[in-house]
Amino acid sequence: MRWVPKSRAGWIVAGFASLVILGLIIGAIMLAVRWPFTKTNITRQLEEISASKVEIQSFRATYFPRPGCVAERVIFHHHQDASGKPFISLSSMRIESSIPGLFSKHLARVTAQGTHVTIGHGMQEGFAGAKKSQLVVQELIADNSLLEFSSA
Repeated sequence: MRWVPKSRAGWIVAGFASLVILGLIIGAIMLAVRWPFTKTNITRQLEEISASKVEIQSFRATYFPRPGCVAERVIFHHHQDASGKPFISLSSMRIESSIPGLFSKHLARVTAQGTHVTIGHGMQEGFAGAKKSQLVVQELIADNSLLEFSSA
C-alpha cells in the first residue's frame, strides 16, 4: 500500500519528512566514515599528546547512550626511558562524548581506572615533541590512581 498526500499541506509535510530522513542518512554515513573513536585514532592522539609509545590491549567503540570508546590495559612508554618500564599504565579508560561533541572536539567525560604513573629519576619535566591537543575534556575522573616517584 502506498501513501500519497491529498493536499498541498500533505505534500509539504512529506517533503520535509523526506529531507529530514535524507539528512539523518547523510549524517550517519559521515559519522561512520569519520568516526573518531577507533583504536588507531585514540592511540595516535594519546601518542601525540604524551610524546610516548602507546599500547592498547583491548578496545571497543560505544554508541549508546553516549558515543565514545573503552580502552583496557593502556600502556605509555616514554621515548627517553631506556628501561622499557611504562611510565603510565591504566587498567581501563572510558571516553564519552555527545552528538554535538563529535563535531566540536569536545569530550563530556574521560574516566581512567587503575592509573599508575611512575616519574623516574632524570626524567625530563617536559615531553619533547608532545603536541598540544585541540580536544576539550569537560570532566576527568581518575579512580584508584597511584603516583610513584622512582629514584632509579
